[in-house]
Amino acid sequence: MAAPVVAKVVVHAAKSKTGRRIIAGVLVMALAIVAVPVFLIGSLVMQVTTAASAQASCTPVEGQQGDVTGFSPAQLQHAQTIITVGRELEVPEKGIKIAIMVALVETELKNLTNPTVPGAPSSPDGSGQDHDSLGLFQQRPSTGWGSPADLMNPKYEAKAFFGGAKGPNHGEPPGLLDLKGWEELSPGVAAQRVQRSAFPDRYAKREADAQRIMDGTGVGCTDTGGGATGQVVGKLAYPIAKGTGAGTYAGHHGVDFPMPQGTPIFAIGSGKITFAGRESWGARVVFLRLDGPGGILVQYAHMCETSGCVTVKAGDKVKAGQKIGAVGSSGNSSGPHLHLEIEQGVPAGIDQKYNSTTAPYRWLKKHGIAPGKIYRDCGNCGTAELIDDFAYSGAYTR
Repeated sequence: MAAPVVAKVVVHAAKSKTGRRIIAGVLVMALAIVAVPVFLIGSLVMQVTTAASAQASCTPVEGQQGDVTGFSPAQLQHAQTIITVGRELEVPEKGIKIAIMVALVETELKNLTNPTVPGAPSSPDGSGQDHDSLGLFQQRPSTGWGSPADLMNPKYEAKAFFGGAKGPNHGEPPGLLDLKGWEELSPGVAAQRVQRSAFPDRYAKREADAQRIMDGTGVGCTDTGGGATGQVVGKLAYPIAKGTGAGTYAGHHGVDFPMPQGTPIFAIGSGKITFAGRESWGARVVFLRLDGPGGILVQYAHMCETSGCVTVKAGDKVKAGQKIGAVGSSGNSSGPHLHLEIEQGVPAGIDQKYNSTTAPYRWLKKHGIAPGKIYRDCGNCGTAELIDDFAYSGAYTR
């Protein structure tokens, strides 16, 4: 009964100039009430991502094939840049490994400047003096790879090395993806085809180190046909690389793991994929119903947009530790991260459920698969560590 009365008042008010001003003011206030929390949440996610990803991306991961012993955080961060650019360009894992092999041979993953090159920026990594070579890959401005400033930018360098349709050099000089049939070549030979080195055999000698870096950082994977596999503990598995910290904040229905774009995401346990696609707020999400009692539904959100970012479809049966997708920033997000929710007691037939009432980190800790520590507001960025996400979040009833 109240609704028709309110409608009549609004219509009457709209007929006068003063009434229209009042209505406009109310609408502006309502918009602000909605927009401010969305802005704050987006800013928080950016805080989580930018502050934590650098630390998380270079953390050795226990239980995986490789380790990163002998490499500094700066070297590993350069490797991470190469991996991230490769994933953004949809370069196969073999191609990313080849790029890291080249950077290891040329500079030991150091972004070297050259004092003999006019206009070359300085670098905390030091300098070299091989002709006019610059940067991680020691490419040369004189042979068309880019300007001195370009070749001291690791992201540009990686894009130039990969080349292809999205590369900055448009095939001249040719990058890896510009070489016809490079996928059939051995990694060492493919590396030499790009670099045209006077020492063609040296790249193959660093293949094992490159694979070790990719595995040990937790962002690379050895693809054996079924995709990367996560670390399994009993019948369950870590949802993301062990050592990854998380953040949560008041009213947040889940926990956020900040990791670089393309980082593998794994099935927590064996079960059935009930939904895999884009949902109403724009994020690419996957829902997994675990086998066994308890009605446990797991939500993975904000997966990336390119091919290979979601590796399952609704109806698929998966095993614990199976790769199901990759970290992204789709939907309402300001930076790459995995948003994870776990809901217990979900009746059969419900394929999606939002705004979980289960404290996910408490559940992960209870089952021994919490990847790292959890922090107030943002993971690993200097905020207070939390013992439990249940009490702080305020979003849970169990």
